[in-house]
Amino acid sequence: MAQSPSGVETVRAARRHRRAPLTGGAVVAALIVSGLVVTPAEARTTAPATPGASSSVSSGPVSGSSVSPTLVAQSVTADGTVPADGPISVTTSITVAHAPEGFAPTVTLRREGSTATVAPATLTWQSSAGEQSTWSAVSTVGRDARPGIWTAVLSSLDGLDTTPVVLGSIVLADGVLIAPTATLSGTSRVGSSLTAGPGKWKDGTSLGYQWLRNGSAIAGATGGRYTLVAADAGARISVRVTGSLAGYTSSSSTSASTSPIERLTLTAATPKLKGKTTVGSTISSTPGTWTSGTTLKYQWKRDGAAITNATGKSYKLTPADAGKRITLTITGSKNGYTTTHKTSAKTAKITKLTLTAATPKLKGKTTVGSTISSTPGTWTSGTTLKYQWKRDGAAITNATGKSYKLTPADAGKRITLTITGSKNGYTTTHKTSAKTAKISRPAPPSRTGPNSWGECPSYAPIKGNASSMIYHVPGGSYYDRTNPEECFSTRAAAERAGYRASKR
Repeated sequence: MAQSPSGVETVRAARRHRRAPLTGGAVVAALIVSGLVVTPAEARTTAPATPGASSSVSSGPVSGSSVSPTLVAQSVTADGTVPADGPISVTTSITVAHAPEGFAPTVTLRREGSTATVAPATLTWQSSAGEQSTWSAVSTVGRDARPGIWTAVLSSLDGLDTTPVVLGSIVLADGVLIAPTATLSGTSRVGSSLTAGPGKWKDGTSLGYQWLRNGSAIAGATGGRYTLVAADAGARISVRVTGSLAGYTSSSSTSASTSPIERLTLTAATPKLKGKTTVGSTISSTPGTWTSGTTLKYQWKRDGAAITNATGKSYKLTPADAGKRITLTITGSKNGYTTTHKTSAKTAKITKLTLTAATPKLKGKTTVGSTISSTPGTWTSGTTLKYQWKRDGAAITNATGKSYKLTPADAGKRITLTITGSKNGYTTTHKTSAKTAKISRPAPPSRTGPNSWGECPSYAPIKGNASSMIYHVPGGSYYDRTNPEECFSTRAAAERAGYRASKR
């Protein structure tokens, strides 16, 4: 309210003012802003009031009803929440009862936690209803406004209150970028390239790429195109596209993964073998041409089964290889390539070595009861020798020693010895001695005793009578009657024994 120089207050009737009954009585005006009562002013009319007219009142203590300009209602609304999408209009509206003449406050938007503001806007009258009138203003928040809580603050009402009034607040936020589905294209094979398809993003969006191997980021793979390397073989590749734009929260989209990345195929050759196929000989190999940088591993095999520790480029044949066929398998490997195996052709059957052997020699009498011994001769060192004595070519049971004692069964037969030599990796060899002469019986003894019947054997028919020391020859007078104590083959044998001939 404006005050006259004489200290008399002028109260003007207007549709935006609430009038106290002006009947010559006193009225007290008190302005209440957000619950704050401004110091009351006393007024007294000097004449009856007339609507539409102005009256002057003088100050002084009064009593009766009071007039209190009051903020009745307020609202703060915005037509958006994302500044980056475009300027946001914020409408502030207040309703005041008992508003004074010339009421024209301003509203300012302030961002909490900072000094950022939007230029003050003056509220303009919109409508009145009885004692209350409504004012509003539109403030514009630009695209570059930062997200946060923005508060509408009303300046003092008609200068009667110096305390700003908080009318309300709005919350502004970053926009959320909508990420289209990322795709990728290309051949899923080591050495080939894959290209990212980011999809359609909001204009002005900056895109970043990160290629993934089995879901994990690949160091340095941050472009829109990626060349598959050896480390990708067998893995699944995808790409994550991230969009960023001022005023918006970044957003990402990850493509579907590829099928497992195919390995390349090695250039490979079938190995060739060379060397003698005899135990003790060495077989060497020629691997042929392989992709540069390929690691080769060798495995020699015997009739298809791996030979322990035989993993070199060459292989020395051992006795265990005799009669078998040898092959070589080369395995080639290189990062990013499919491991490849190549096997040589089989060798001929590995042949055994030939033993150095000698024909055994026999010595000893060829008479029943005598012993024949043998000399095996010279054989390859380490050869195992087995002996078998034979009678007229037939093996003699248990006669497997280096010597043999002739038995009566050998009489009239010829004896031989077969020596069998064996050594690992060598051909088993048999050597048979020359035959002996026919085995003879020993000459019968010239002096012997009678047989169990008391008779002299046929080979010693002369009877000796030991008591008389007389011998009797067959046909003599006393021959048949004589019971001999000794028998002799000849007269000379009996006489050498001290006997004399019978006279009859």
